Amino acid sequence: WVRGHKINQVFSVEISSTKTVKVLKEVIKNKNSMSFCDIDALTLVFYKVSFPLDK
Repeated sequence: WVRGHKINQVFSVEISSTKTVKVLKEVIKNKNSMSFCDIDALTLVFYKVSFPLDK
């Protein structure tokens, strides 16, 4: 979920559990490059949230 986006704009990414948070940030930025075009991958901040998957 990207702050400011609607819940239906959620997207997923997959990386190996051996990869670093830095790699995860780069994968996320590349997956949705239009939303993150003016944002450096290293400045992304993660929060743990939980959304029901059945809606």
